[in-house]
Amino acid sequence: MRKRISILPKENKPILNRRSLHHVNTWIFDLDRTLYSAESDLFAQIEQRMCAFIMTMCHMEREEAWSLQKKCYLEYGTTLKGLIETGELERNGLIPDDFLRYVHDIDYSSLKKNVALDDVLGKIPCRKVIFTNGTSRHAARATEALGIKHHFDDIFDIHACNYMSKPSLESYRLMLEHLKIDPEKAAFFEDSYENLPIAAGMGMVTIWLRHKDDKTPLETVNPKYCHYVIEDLTGWLRQMVKIFKEII
Repeated sequence: MRKRISILPKENKPILNRRSLHHVNTWIFDLDRTLYSAESDLFAQIEQRMCAFIMTMCHMEREEAWSLQKKCYLEYGTTLKGLIETGELERNGLIPDDFLRYVHDIDYSSLKKNVALDDVLGKIPCRKVIFTNGTSRHAARATEALGIKHHFDDIFDIHACNYMSKPSLESYRLMLEHLKIDPEKAAFFEDSYENLPIAAGMGMVTIWLRHKDDKTPLETVNPKYCHYVIEDLTGWLRQMVKIFKEII
């Protein structure tokens, strides 16, 4: 019988899993749809520009471009990795940075200062870093708009992992090595369930920020890879800070 995973119920009472967070000294955060709300139009802008890039640079009609974009994401983890692996970029005389510059040329004005997240991050006395499949420039601009950039010591981006994006094992290995992180003392926050197993296998405590539009059934989630399931990052962090204070 499968063990139950921890989930933050609607009444916001946290349930601690067998994987404690008291030993953690580094908190690793995904960026897109994790540090900013999934309801923001930011990632929708990125997706639209991904499709536009494929249409324009790879000379495809919209339907064909959209189909290729989704195929790349589903089969390779990210659209960029798919375009690299299928040879689509090379065939059109393009390099990965052409894609990255184009898709991140977006409007950040929809992101507002997140005072509550800023406050709770300041109460977590641990190192905080960002591990993103996007660029460090994108991460810096997004976190600056949110008013939380000053909390993060490092950003490990798609360039730093040689375009080997999550969930490839090599990207995690490079991130840990470059940032000098002990995975046994790290917590990993992600909105994509597919990115959790590698992190958990390396010893990290994994926290899945599950959005309302996520179609992954909870009963299919393996507690070996997913130690916490949450719906509200700020609220959950606030509850964790409160519990740690009471215990300590």
